[in-house]
Amino acid sequence: VSLSTAENKHREDIASLQEQQTKAEKLLQKSSIDSGSLEKEVSTLTADNSKLQELNKNQEKEIEELKVTLQSKEESLLS
Repeated sequence: VSLSTAENKHREDIASLQEQQTKAEKLLQKSSIDSGSLEKEVSTLTADNSKLQELNKNQEKEIEELKVTLQSKEESLLS
């Protein structure tokens, strides 16, 4: 193998490694963006879930109040 051939092979290897590094950096950047948007989505879903839990709690309270009112009316009708 001549020195020139070895140098060319070495240059090709370096170019290939640089290309792989560029691809890896782009993937890392994309995954970082994806991660950020996922974190935002999780935060939004968590907030929505909290609101729904509060709404559910309020509705359960209203149902209990309606049950008490209904029971009271039933008792007054029976007496």
